[in-house]
Amino acid sequence: MIHERNKRILLAGYANDLAEVVPKIAVPSADITLVDEKASDVDVSKAADIVVFVISMDTFYSSQLHSIFVYVHDRVLARQEYLLGIENIDLSKAAFPEIARLPQISIRDLKRMLEGPGPA
Repeated sequence: MIHERNKRILLAGYANDLAEVVPKIAVPSADITLVDEKASDVDVSKAADIVVFVISMDTFYSSQLHSIFVYVHDRVLARQEYLLGIENIDLSKAAFPEIARLPQISIRDLKRMLEGPGPA
């Protein structure tokens, strides 16, 4: 019998935004790590299957989140990275330049992805 490990998901964003997203995507097959505005480099795992940058209206104005997003983008080994906008935000205008070209994902599509087969 082959045992598949849970997908490792890293969500980065404001704590309040993460608290809004997590209940909507939580599935037993995913280990979710949260990195919020109070995180330091020791709080950030070195690898993840999926990294999702959760962006709200206030995110763009936070120099602390900018630093954290760039750190995660540059240092976390991830198979996939996505932008997830909440509050009907226009991600083409609100994402930091370093991550602006990442593909966008909806909460619904992210949950589907997490419910699918685990990583090899």
